[in-house]
Amino acid sequence: MSNDYLTKKRIRVAKIISTLIFGVPFVRCVILNGSLAQGRSKRTSDIDLLIICKSGRIFTARFLSTILVWLTGLKRSSNESKYHGGRICLNYFLTDEFLIIPHNRGEEMDRYCAKNYSQSLLMAGDHIVFEKLIETNHGWMQKYVTAQNIRPQTQKMMVSSNQPKAKLVFERLLSGIFGQRIEMWLKGLQINRINNDPRIKKYPHLIVVNDNEMRFHPPKKSNANVKRT
Repeated sequence: MSNDYLTKKRIRVAKIISTLIFGVPFVRCVILNGSLAQGRSKRTSDIDLLIICKSGRIFTARFLSTILVWLTGLKRSSNESKYHGGRICLNYFLTDEFLIIPHNRGEEMDRYCAKNYSQSLLMAGDHIVFEKLIETNHGWMQKYVTAQNIRPQTQKMMVSSNQPKAKLVFERLLSGIFGQRIEMWLKGLQINRINNDPRIKKYPHLIVVNDNEMRFHPPKKSNANVKRT
């Protein structure tokens, strides 16, 4: 299978899954990054998605997004010994009021992050939120990536931005006290599970969970010495 064919096939998969995720309550954007967004996906590469959620509902959005992707049968396993080629990796969540990609962590890591996220592609969601993400991080990124190379392919993508009516209805139902209680319950549920992962103690700067962001970027076993975002 040629690399061009593999890239096009996986872009289509990412587009379909991203459109489905955008239908989840409180999801504002679904953004492709990583090797696929950069056009260098290998057979064994997964599909990295950054999901931007409504502030105050990040745990609800993550829970529902994870269940949805799991139901498609394409969710990436946390077991590093399994094959991950073409699987969906939900490893990064931000809120629409906190769009800061971590930096100032050393030149090597900052350069890697700048190259990775400057090539991000909006798959589905609000263009304004995506523009704000790029604008928020443009200053530090251009220290490592020339301005004209930041987000070069975005305008070529046909992006769905229409929110399904069912999504809007569920958001209204979950926007009050009832929704806040669900958010707090799902927060406790997810944090307890994440804290049981031994990697969180080993890589506290690479696995971050709070009300503003959720990042799951521990080193892969085969590349334990490679720094990740």
